[in-house]
Amino acid sequence: VRAVKEELDPEGTTLDMHDTGTDMELFPRAAGREFDKGSGMEGLEEKLSLGIPLGPNIVCGDTGSDIFMVVSTLKLMCGEDMVKVWKERMKKEDETVDERDPLDEDLGRVSAAELGLLEGNRGAGLSFCSSETGEEAEELLERRLREEAERRLREEEEEREAREAAASLAVLFVVSPKEHDKSPKLAETVRRWCEMSGAQCAILPSPDVLVAAVGRYANQTAGRSVIEPTRAEPEEEER
Repeated sequence: VRAVKEELDPEGTTLDMHDTGTDMELFPRAAGREFDKGSGMEGLEEKLSLGIPLGPNIVCGDTGSDIFMVVSTLKLMCGEDMVKVWKERMKKEDETVDERDPLDEDLGRVSAAELGLLEGNRGAGLSFCSSETGEEAEELLERRLREEAERRLREEEEEREAREAAASLAVLFVVSPKEHDKSPKLAETVRRWCEMSGAQCAILPSPDVLVAAVGRYANQTAGRSVIEPTRAEPEEEER
């Protein structure tokens, strides 16, 4: 398969290949952009208006490439900006403690300007520009801290709304013991996305369990067995 890909795309500009350990998946590229299963789902929503942003939705998968569908669904339901925030947060969580600046953790997301004012406060006296009096600098600091607090409140409210929207997303992911040995971080990655966003998550040991779970949900929702034909009305039977 790799030889065929190299023959068709020797420069690596039109095709991408992803080896899941159990199969090999090929993705097209265009103008430097990579296409994946999430891209396909976003395209279907754009063309068919499936109502994915409104939910509820179920995403099922069993390989690392299926995580793109989870992320794209969250983008549609919660907004791309919020998904970027969650992604960046998970990236920071993966950093080692030694790489983090304790001062950044203490001050959170205080701006560089505010940090300069606070650092000046820690010395023997206030350190401000010569054109500003101590009183003016204190007022500037208070205003910036107040604006920062208001911004955080807005972000917290936006995230609360995003998590409420994501609560109507169910992610059913099959990770067999054998697959877990090959890709030990697969289930963890799925769980982290769901925990971060508030989506419902279930890691299942086999496709059979997945089919049984989806079938039971469909039967409960429909109030009947969805795999059995419905009985025709008497008038239709006479015809």
